[in-house]
Formats: sequence, C-alpha cells, structure tokens
Amino acid sequence: MIEKIDLLQAVQRIKRIFLASAVLLLGLAGGACSESSIKGTPVNDNNVDTDVLGESSNSGWLIETELSTHEVHSGETVEVTCTVVDAQGNKIDTHTSVWVTPETGIGINTTTLKTSKAGKYLVACQLTSAALLDATMEELTVLPGEPHTIRAVVDPTEITAGSTANVDCVVTDYAGNVVDVATSVEPQPGLDVVDHGVTGIKTGEYKVSCTSPDYPDIVSIPGPLKVVAGIPAKVVLFIDPEEETYKPGAVVHPTWKVFDGSGNELKKVAATLTPPDHDAVPKAGGKFLLPVDGLYTFTVTLDPPSAPYSDSKTLLVDSKGPTLVIDWPQRGETIQGTGEQPVIIVGHCTDPSGVEWLKINGETVTLGEDGAFEAPMMPGWGLNWIVAEARDNQGYDIRITPTYYYSTTYQPWESADSAAEVRLDNAILAGMSQAFLDDGVHDPAHPNDIATLLEILLGLLDLNTLVPGLSIPPFDTTLPDALNLEIPGPFGLTFVVEGDIQLAVQVGNLEFGKPAISIDARDLGIDTSIGLGNETNPAILLPITLTITAPVTLTVLADNPFNGQPLSFDFELVGVSVLESGFQVEHIGIFTALDISKFPGNDAEISIADIVFEVDGVGLAPLKSAVIDFGQIQLPILGNIPIQFDLLAILPQIQDVMDLVVLDPLWDMIEPGLSGLIEPLIDSIVSSVATTIVSLLNLETVVPLPNLLGGTDAPPVDLEVSLGLDSILFTDAGGTGGLGLGLWTTKGTERTPLGLPLRDGCLGAQEVEPGFLPLQKPLEVSGLTDMLNQLMFAIWWSGALDGSVDLSALGGLLGGGGGGLPGGIDLDGLILKPTFLLPPILNDCDTEGWSTLQIGDLYVDLDVAALGFPISAQMFVDISLQVDVQGGPDGLAVVLGEFDILDMEILSAAGGLGSLFDIGSILESFLIPAIKDGIVGLTLGPIPLPGLPLDGLVPGIPPGTTFQLGDFTVQKNNGYATIGVGIK
Repeated sequence: MIEKIDLLQAVQRIKRIFLASAVLLLGLAGGACSESSIKGTPVNDNNVDTDVLGESSNSGWLIETELSTHEVHSGETVEVTCTVVDAQGNKIDTHTSVWVTPETGIGINTTTLKTSKAGKYLVACQLTSAALLDATMEELTVLPGEPHTIRAVVDPTEITAGSTANVDCVVTDYAGNVVDVATSVEPQPGLDVVDHGVTGIKTGEYKVSCTSPDYPDIVSIPGPLKVVAGIPAKVVLFIDPEEETYKPGAVVHPTWKVFDGSGNELKKVAATLTPPDHDAVPKAGGKFLLPVDGLYTFTVTLDPPSAPYSDSKTLLVDSKGPTLVIDWPQRGETIQGTGEQPVIIVGHCTDPSGVEWLKINGETVTLGEDGAFEAPMMPGWGLNWIVAEARDNQGYDIRITPTYYYSTTYQPWESADSAAEVRLDNAILAGMSQAFLDDGVHDPAHPNDIATLLEILLGLLDLNTLVPGLSIPPFDTTLPDALNLEIPGPFGLTFVVEGDIQLAVQVGNLEFGKPAISIDARDLGIDTSIGLGNETNPAILLPITLTITAPVTLTVLADNPFNGQPLSFDFELVGVSVLESGFQVEHIGIFTALDISKFPGNDAEISIADIVFEVDGVGLAPLKSAVIDFGQIQLPILGNIPIQFDLLAILPQIQDVMDLVVLDPLWDMIEPGLSGLIEPLIDSIVSSVATTIVSLLNLETVVPLPNLLGGTDAPPVDLEVSLGLDSILFTDAGGTGGLGLGLWTTKGTERTPLGLPLRDGCLGAQEVEPGFLPLQKPLEVSGLTDMLNQLMFAIWWSGALDGSVDLSALGGLLGGGGGGLPGGIDLDGLILKPTFLLPPILNDCDTEGWSTLQIGDLYVDLDVAALGFPISAQMFVDISLQVDVQGGPDGLAVVLGEFDILDMEILSAAGGLGSLFDIGSILESFLIPAIKDGIVGLTLGPIPLPGLPLDGLVPGIPPGTTFQLGDFTVQKNNGYATIGVGIK
C-alpha cells in the first residue's frame, strides 16, 4: 500500500530510511542478533529523529511500534506491541524484538518493559531476522515513583559556632530517583535552622535530618555536622550560694565562665576578679565574708589578648528595713513658732534594695533620687510626735518616732543664775476668805484663821520692850497718926492702937493680858480690832508688893475681976505686913482701819486709815486682906498673947489711902509710857498682819530635793525657790493675792534647749488671763501650768532625772515576784537608766477635762535577767498620758487616764536568750501592754496633805503650829489649776 504523504512526511521518511540503514549496517557488522530481541541504538532528541522510517532492503517491510502507555512511574511496566507489514501493508507474521535507548534504567522482558530509572526513553520494535528497526520509535517517559528516602547533604560538614552550613534535602524513590517534593530541615538543640541553612550555636557533633511535610513516614538519612567553639565573646560571673538577699555574716564564693558568641564555654581563659572596694572580707579558697548590710559588687574581666569583656554581680545584704533618718527636727529639738505654718520635716531614706514606700504620720512621702525627702507637719503646743515608717523592696520595715517641743514662747534658762531671774508672774493665785482671815472662833490649840494666828503671835510678844520708861523704882511714904483705934481683944480685953503707918512700895514687871483680835475684810483693806483684857484677865497688870510698917503704942485694957477697976498695960510694938497687889488696866481696845493693796507692776501699799484707842478700868487691884503682925505681948495670968490686926477690917479706908498714895504716883509714871505703847502696838499689829500675810507670800529659800529615781548615781539637787507678791486685793469676801514664783537649779544636763516652753495661750487657741478667784473655800491656791512645768524643767535641768532606777520591786508589773515574759519566764533585777532628751511637761491645751503628761525622746538603757541570762536593750520611749487631779475630803488624788501616746522604739536588744527569742519584739509587745495594764485607770490617793506649817514662817510661833487642811476641791481654767482647801 502506498501512503500519500506530504513533503514534510517525505523528508521524515527519508531520515528514517537513512537511520534504519545505518542501524542495519551496524547490526550486520556486529554479527547475527538474538532471535528474541533486537537492541536498538540509543537515540535522543539530538541525533535521532523518531519519525525515520525503517524499511528492509529486500522487501520494503515496515515495522511499527506501539506502547501500552507513553508515561509511567518508576517501577511500573509498559507493554510493547510490534507489527510488521510488507510494502503492500500486509501483516507479516515474523519474529520481532524490542529495542530501548538509553539501555539502562529499563528492563526488557520480551515485550514487557520494567521501569526503574526516571527519564525519557525511545522504544522501537526491530525485525531480528532482517535487521530492521522501526525508525519511528515511540517515546516513553518514566516519572519518579513514590518518595521513599530523604537524605540530608550538609556542606560544609564542620563549622565554628555562629557559622552556617547549607543542607540539601534529597528525596528519592525506591529506585533512587530524585523526587521533587517540599522539604525542610528538622530543628534540634544547639543549632539554629533557617530554611535550609543551619547555624551552629552549641559545640558538638550533630546529625542533621530532613523531613517532608507531605511524607512524614519517609526514610530519613541524616548528614553529619561538627560545630567547634569560637573566640571568647562573653564572661559570666557566678556567686555561690546565689541568693536574692543575704544576711550579714554570709560567706560567698565568686566563680566565672567564659563563652564564645554562641554561648559555648571556653576553658582556660585568663580573667581577673575585682572584689568590692569596702567591707567584704577575703577568706580562704577565694571566698568572701559579707559582714554588714549593703551592696557588694564583684566584677570579673577577661585578660588580654582576649577582648576585655567583663561581668559584675551586686549582692544585696539586707537584714533590716531602710535607713531612715530625720535630719530636722532632730530628736529633742525645741522649736519656736506661731503654729500658723507647718514644720517641714527633712530627712533621707535609703536601702540597698530600694525603698518601696515612706510614710510620715500616715501620709505617703515622695523620695528624691538620693533618698532625700521633705514633709510638712502642722505642730501643736508641747509634744509633737513624728511617726516615720518605711519599707524596702525586700519587705523589711523600719519605724522611728522622734519628737520635738513646739511653743510660741520659751523662757530663757541658759543665761539665768537664780530663781528670781526665772520668776513667773502670777504663777500662784492665793485666795483667803473672810473665814480664813477670821472665823470668829479662836482656839490656839487649833489655829484655823489669821486672827487666831496673830493672837498666838501677840501673846508671845514682850510688850515691855515696846513701852519705854516703865522701869518704876521702889518708893515709900508715911501716914502719920494713921492709927488711933480701939479694938476688942480676947478674954474681954480691949486694945488701943495709936501710931503711924509706913508704906514701902516695890513695883514688879509689867504684865499684859491675853489679846483678842478680830479681822474684817473690806474693799481695799481690812479692819482690825485688838482687845487686851477681860473680866478675869486684865489688859495690863503691874504687880506691886506693899510692905506696911506700923510703929504703934498698944494699950491693953482689961476689967479687974476683984475690984472692978480697969487694968491698963502699955506696950511699944512695931507691926509689919507684906501685901501683894497690883496696878491694872481692865481693858484696852485698839481699832484700826488698815488699807492694803498691790496691783501688778506697782508697789504694795499698806497704810493705817483710822485708829481708835480705848482704856477702861484703871486702878489697883482690891486688897482682900491686910493682916499686920505685931508679935506677942506678955500679960499677967493670960501669958503670951499674939497681936494681929486686919487693917481692912479695922480700917476700911485703907484701900482709898492706897489709891491715893500708890495709884496716883504709879499712874503718873505709867500713863506716859502706856500712851507711847499705842503707836508701837498698832505698828506691831499692822506689821504683824502685813508681815504675816506677806511672809506667807514672799520666800527666798533652797529646798533640797530627794533622789527622785531612788538610785545611787543621781547627784543631789538643791532647788532654789523665789516667791514674791505680785498683787493683793481685799474685798468683803476676803483677800486674794498673785504670787510670782521662780524655781531654778544649777545645770547638770548636757542638753541646751531654747528654754522652758511657756503655755502662752496654746498657740492662740486660749488666752491665759490671770485674775482673782471667786472664793469658795477658806483658802484657795491656783497654780499656773507653766509653774508645774518650770518645776519639772528645773529638776530635769539639774540632771536629777538622768540616773538609774531599780524596778525589781515592782513585782507583777514588769517582772520578778510573778511577773515576767510570756511563757512564765520571770524577770529579775530590772534596772532602767533613763536619759531625758526633753523635760517632762504638762499640756492642758488640747484636752477636755484632762491634762496630759508628756515626755518625748526618753532614751532608756534597760538591763534585766531572764532565766539567769542577762538581757540588755536600748530604746526611745515617747509618752503622752492623761492625768487629772481630783479633790476630796481627805486630800488630793491623781487619776491616770489613757495613753494618747505610749511608744517604744527599740534601737537594739541582745542577751543570752537571743537565739531563742526576738528580745526586741518581746520587749515591745510585752512592756507596752504591761505598762498600760498597770497604769491606765490608776488612782493615786487620796493623798492627805500635811498642815500648812506656821512655826517656820514667823519667828516665835510655837513649833508644830500648823493650819490643818481638808475638804479639797480642784478646778481648771485657762492655764490654771485651782485647789480649794478647807481649814479644820
């Protein structure tokens, strides 16, 4: 059969004929071929045109090749069908074989092709006997099969840390054909994988593996990679033990390691350690002791030729809260101001770990970069308590409580040399009611008013010294023929007495009667009356001794029983009689109007406004008998007969004679002196009244103070007292006076404050108005708060408070005798050594009804034994305790109220129990409740006040003479506390 072909087909056929001929010639040259197969010459697109037509040289047969498929995957089979036709197209049944090129990669089993290697193949049938080959050849494409193996090819296989190697992930099927699928490099520790590159991080030998996300079960064949270290690029310092915070006394061991840029450790690289420049103590083995709180910085640096890499570690040693310091006001500061502006608290707060927060009196305060801070505080009069609290970033707290005193005015003290220089005006207001001046009942055994006291005083005066010219010499007189009497005698006798009377007068010492004094208060003065003498006790008595001598002729007449004629016997006799009499003034009355006043800033004025003088009952004391003794006479028969006569009985006019011959001369001698007595007596009374009153209100003395703390190391203290009258005023109700008081001691403390803080109106909140009191009690005394503070200041100034006090005897309060620490641990020998940075003061500015006893920055050194172990502690104590003084019938009582402040700032505490107990915490948690339990609500008293001694005020008053006090009352008003006193 002749095919019709176009020009192109013709050309192709020519090519095939040419190729077939060449193949045939090659076959003939190679000898006879196997009957079962013909191997064709490998063809490819470069040198074989698959459309070449192969024909036999004899017959023009055509061989045609047909494949069951032209594309398979590796491992699959392909069937080849060979057809031979002659020139006429007749199919010829003849032997053929299959020819494939390239020869490798496909196995031929007769007409079955077994594929293995992927690629493109030419397949042709050949006529073995005629050496003819199908020149048209069929193209067979063998594709890779299913992925079976993935291999990692690493290049290079050795790198330095930080360098990168490439990884080729080759995927093949079972026949080793490369399969084009997605691949990735599996990550692993020590290598950094980015796409198909791996960078060495950690030194070592690695197996790098690939994977295919689409074929997770594929067989992986890893590739080797070795990573070696680089050059030093880092040094790291290590501290053993490594703690966030260390305690003082910790021992640490600094070590270090050197690494390359990828963090691989390098051995034997030289480096130098630089320890902290302070405090750290070197120990054996390269260790260091960290003794105290702070920051400790260790630094290590690589030595040349390495680059100078370094590393530092700062260790925090922290066992306590931040360092918190109040730079101003310092402890024990005294500040003067009006109270209108705040006090700016200045300080600094730091901590190695940093300060988490700072609070001043509960308000958060911002710290500067250097830890400095300022905080405003509005002050009050007296004690001001600063509560400063801080916490560091480790959770440790600190709390300090410094204090300061604040006032508008301070009384200078450093420059004073005596109590008079620090005298407070109107420090005491003394009130004396009319009952205190004169209650009308004068019992010298129980003096309870001024009048009774003056009566006692005047009764002790020797008025003779006040009356000049009362020294009366003896004198005598004769009454001629004064006796001419006929007197019946015994036995019927009659006595006839004729003669003179001779009088000899002997005058004794002048005696004054008991005085009676009354005092009546009135406006701007007092009225006094002094009465001497009463019905039984004359005002003035001048004892007189009368010696009566009577030389007489005694004629005795008697009846003669025998003859009835009278008998007469004459005798010359001298009679003598000594009589006691006296010149007397029954009553003397002196009435005086005395003006007394003193106003602040003026001198006292004491003057006599009026005087009335009365004298009654001037005369001699009546003679009760005047017996004159003439001795005895001898009469016949009757014998010795005593002769005595009572002149008053036989001569009644003798009294008149005595008045005439004795009284008148005596009165002439006494009357001028008695007139001269009035003025000095009144002066005495005036001065006595004034002196008594003023002496009660003026005093310059020294009072030795006892050892207030009871210890042995406190110095003795003399308290100078200067008391002076500032004002005095009398009204109908009585008299009141204002007294200036100064209390002063020699300096014994090392402290030098601004002075005594004066109340001065409590920063303007109150006005202190000294004034006279409305008298409700016989005697009232108002004390200025400043006066009490001056007393405490003077004692503090002397250093008497800075001693030691033994509290062992307090028993259940603070240990010993059943008291002690929690858990039944007894305390023994509790000794406190206080140091008062500030004086105790009494504050009555900010409390209602109560005053507060305030003590700031009291430093206490405490020593005690617990279970036989000594314990010592140092602390600051701040106290503000409510106190009140209450009166009652038996005395005064001090009532202790609540603590406004009772704070204990433990500075240090140590002792034998330190390892078992936190001594500071125990003291703080135990002592404060114990003190509160023992003090709050405690009433001291009533304290019976002793009588007001009078014997030491005015000379001559009998020892032991006192005003007995009772029925006390207490009131407070504007800086004064008034004590009202009843007089028993």
